[in-house]
Amino acid sequence: ILNKTGTATGTVAVSGSGTTRTVTLSSISGNGTLGISLAPGMAADLAGNAALAAGPSVPFTVDNTPPTVTISAPSATITANNPVTYLVSSADANLGQTDLTSADIALVSTGTATGIASVSGSGNTRTVTILGIAGNGTLGISLAGGTAIDLAGNAAASVGSSANFIVDNTAP
Repeated sequence: ILNKTGTATGTVAVSGSGTTRTVTLSSISGNGTLGISLAPGMAADLAGNAALAAGPSVPFTVDNTPPTVTISAPSATITANNPVTYLVSSADANLGQTDLTSADIALVSTGTATGIASVSGSGNTRTVTILGIAGNGTLGISLAGGTAIDLAGNAAASVGSSANFIVDNTAP
C-alpha cells in the first residue's frame, strides 16, 4: 500500500523470491511524502497463520518544486553614475545552496546605458551592485537559471528582467 501526502505519488513494484522481497517506488512525482505499508495476509507460515499488517514505513520527502528567485526593485529610480543595487533572494522549503556570481547576471539595457554587475553577500540573499554606470537609457538585470538548488536537486529557473532604473548623463 502506498502511503502518500500532498500531491506525491509513484508506482509500486515488488520483486524477489523466498522470504525476501524488494519494494521499489518509481515514476515518483508531485510534492509531499511517500512510504509503504503491507496489508495483512501478505505472508503465511506453514501452519497457515497469516501475517498481520505491517508499517507504515518511515516516509521520505518528495520535492519536485524548484526554488524561487526574486529580484527587488532597484535602490534608485534614476542615476547619472552612482552605483545602484538590487537584492536577489532565493527561497525553498528545502533550499540547499545559492550560488550567484557576476557571470550569472546579464544587464538589460536600452539606449547607450552601460554598467558592470558585481555580487556580494552570502546565504539566500545577495546584493547585486551595478557600478561604472555610463551613457543614457535604462538598466536592469536578469539572472541565469541554476543560481539556487534545493536539497532534492531542483534548480531555479532563470529570472527575467528586473525593474529598470533610468541612466541620465545628459546635462540640462
